[in-house]
Amino acid sequence: MSKKRKINYSTRKLNTLKKALNSANETIELLNNPKNFDRLTESIKQYNTNRLLSIKGFENA
Repeated sequence: MSKKRKINYSTRKLNTLKKALNSANETIELLNNPKNFDRLTESIKQYNTNRLLSIKGFENA
């Protein structure tokens, strides 16, 4: 692999890691805010309820 290709590959890898780190930081900020945490908990409960209802619907069909 040429030097230029190695640099491009490393830059892409680094950019991917930066995006992942930014995303993780945003998630941490969201979870550190109690209001967001409560909202997230409610969303998860609602999702699980809907999922269970749809599974039961398939079982009864």
